[in-house]
Amino acid sequence: MAIRVGILTSGGDCPGLNATLRGVAKALYHRMGDKVEIVGIMNGYDGLINGNYREMSPDEFSGILTVGGTILGTKRTPFKKMRVVEDDKVDKVAAMKKNYRAAKLDCLLCLGGNGTHKTANLLSQEGLNIIGLPKTIDNDIYGTDVTFGFHTAVDIATEVIDRIHTTAGSHSRVMCIEIMGNKAGWLTLYSGIAGGADIILLPELPYDIKKVAAAVENRAKAGKNFSILAVAEGAFSVEEAKMKRKEWTAKRAEAGYTTATARIAKQVEELTGGSVVIDVQASGVLGSENDVLDAILGGSTSIDMSRISAFALTSYGCNKSKLLSIPFTFENRAHFWNFANSDLAPEFLNEPQELGLPVRGLFYGEEGFRHFFTVNPVSGIDDFKGLKLRVSNDPVMNGLVEGLGANPTVVSFGELYSALQTGVVDGAEQPIANYKSNAFPEVANNLILDGHTLGAVQAVITDNAWGKLTANQQAAVMAAAADTQKFNADLSETAENKVLEELRSSGCNVVDVDDKTPWQEACQKVISENTSDQAELYQQLLDMKA
Repeated sequence: MAIRVGILTSGGDCPGLNATLRGVAKALYHRMGDKVEIVGIMNGYDGLINGNYREMSPDEFSGILTVGGTILGTKRTPFKKMRVVEDDKVDKVAAMKKNYRAAKLDCLLCLGGNGTHKTANLLSQEGLNIIGLPKTIDNDIYGTDVTFGFHTAVDIATEVIDRIHTTAGSHSRVMCIEIMGNKAGWLTLYSGIAGGADIILLPELPYDIKKVAAAVENRAKAGKNFSILAVAEGAFSVEEAKMKRKEWTAKRAEAGYTTATARIAKQVEELTGGSVVIDVQASGVLGSENDVLDAILGGSTSIDMSRISAFALTSYGCNKSKLLSIPFTFENRAHFWNFANSDLAPEFLNEPQELGLPVRGLFYGEEGFRHFFTVNPVSGIDDFKGLKLRVSNDPVMNGLVEGLGANPTVVSFGELYSALQTGVVDGAEQPIANYKSNAFPEVANNLILDGHTLGAVQAVITDNAWGKLTANQQAAVMAAAADTQKFNADLSETAENKVLEELRSSGCNVVDVDDKTPWQEACQKVISENTSDQAELYQQLLDMKA
């Protein structure tokens, strides 16, 4: 009789998942031949809870060595909820034990990080045969020297540090590179050493900011015109080490920063009297949306085209574009596409040219309606009073949040996950796809479908790049733009509905808003303030509803 081995992948994505699955399968088939059967559990513990599994063939493990992701799929099913019976009335532990036996498993291999192994230990205590396979880029699983995924992450982080050297040297800058690692600094330590970082700050060793500043200044005195700081996201100072976590988290928020990198950058500049300026670089190659705009509007030739939000150009005097971001302007997607395909749309796209800006709009797109999501459950608009909601210092969004009776709190997008996790903010807003892709349901599992703003976007091209094209080439670009606009219109809603279905099925608390009247009334002040100077044009937008 064949031995049946179950295997699942759980938690966040990580390099090497498929390679590990292949290694396990190859070893089993080599040692046991046809006396072993492998059962794939789909989507982690969620699949074990819901009985989503299947027998796998040897061929399925071929050709996956260098393929990213996991062929079994993965979901986060928090350990803290494993013994909690929720609204679906499912006893998760009992269901997993039942399906383990229904699949006739002799043992179960669980590939994941700390949360995965907590559940694995729970199942072991319940009498199941469990084998834990440690995967996490943080390399922080107890009793394990090296976890799957760690070395690949080190390679990538090392490359980032290595690449930044030339930029730092060319511009005589101090570069701060923030690397993952909330409680463990292995990734930052390894990549910092390998990449040649001059200063490495870890969660395990509280730092003295005066010593950090002195080290940077000493390098400058020695003729080194740049410094590289590798900073683990969980690094904290010796002063913070004397505080409780809630205390130093609140202090950071009050000061306007929530990560170690932002804090160090500010403090080093203060302590050196501005002689040392730290340029904080994220992993993005081109930078943020505003960075890109600043570059191309400033005459940079390194970027020719960019996708930007409609609101982004308002900082440069494009007031027509601002109207597209006013809350509750578009009743539905059809309303927006009526505008995008109308004779009025080119007037908006050509506004930068009218103002003398060196860019021109090509076409419109949209990334779905934006919705609020919160850490704690909410049932309606009244529950928003007093909440701290993340904003990006956008005056329109600030006004919307204040209209709801909430408190706008400025947090950068890169720090939002941590801010939700640590209580710096109680909620935020994003399109549905962004909400899911950035793993926000892990820390804020309540999605309110208020649809306050449609995420209108446009593609722009610089005058410099446009002028280098022949007439035929320009015509080809515009044709492609029109086709892309139509493609986006056809794709966006379908894709969003699929993501929403996935969120509902994964246990996200999705709150439908059937009557948006109270929300619209709460926004009247900010709507009026931002449309009164263009009332006639704004009315044209409103009249295009489907």
